[in-house]
Parts: sequence; C-alpha cells; structure tokens
Amino acid sequence: MRQCDRCEIFFADDEPYCPLCGPEYPLKEVEGSQKRSPYSQNPKIIRLRVKSLIVYDRHIFFIFSAVCLLVIAITLLVDLNSDFHLSWSRYAAVVILLFWLLIILPYAFSTFRSCHYLLLAALSISLFLSFVDLQQGSLNWAWIISLGLIIPALLNCLVFYIKRT
Repeated sequence: MRQCDRCEIFFADDEPYCPLCGPEYPLKEVEGSQKRSPYSQNPKIIRLRVKSLIVYDRHIFFIFSAVCLLVIAITLLVDLNSDFHLSWSRYAAVVILLFWLLIILPYAFSTFRSCHYLLLAALSISLFLSFVDLQQGSLNWAWIISLGLIIPALLNCLVFYIKRT
C-alpha cells in the first residue's frame, strides 16, 4: 500500500501515481504494508440463489394467517360483548383482512410476480374502498377509484404475459 506525500491518501501498490495529485508528486511506501491478494488463500464459496427478498415458506403463511384470524375474532367478540351488535369492529376486521391480503397472502405462493402483487393490491384496495362506501348505504364513489386501480393493473399483467410468450 502506498501513500501520497501531498494529500496523504492511501491507494493500491499497482497505481503508478496518486489519482488525485498526479504524477509530479512523490509517493512513499507505508510501513508494514505488503502486497496481498484481496482474496483469502482458502476461499469458502457459498452460493445462494435468491429469486426475491421474500422467502416463501408455507409455515410463515399459516402462522400469520392464524394470528390475523385470531385478532379479527377477538376484535369482533369485544365489540359484540360491549353492545350486542357490530359497530366499530367491522372496520378493524376489514383493515386486518386488507393487511392479510397485501402482506401475508404472497407468502402462500412460491412464484408470485410483481404484476400479480400489483393486481392483488388493486383488487384488495378496491374491495376495501367498496366496503367503506357501502357502509354509507350505496356505491357512489368507490367504483370510479376501483376502475382506476384495477384497469392499469390488468393491463400490466397483460403486457407481462404478452412479453413472456
């Protein structure tokens, strides 16, 4: 390893001159440095093939699904015990179901592509908005937003499968 006298940066031995100062400034060897390989003498090569950041494991899917169902059941029971009809717990149950659809359901599939996830997200959010709109009595505005979400997601999947074939 060598060091520049002017700017005192360190760089590799095979560099002919300082990359910052140029060839007109002298170089000095750093004590205790020796030419060494950047690789270990006994390399242990571990190769992993990772298709995506999500590790598909059915056990994770079933555990998280059971936790979501348990939370939904507890939420509904707490609301029913308080005044014998469902009031606020409907919203909490639907939000947990939306969480399950968007976050946990992809763990159930080993080949879940981004276009599938986009379509699932569009459908899930559309169902959630339709639920919120139906709580007011009718579908007034949710279908417009739903079409705006679902049509581009469907087109994305179509383009993906046309390019694939």
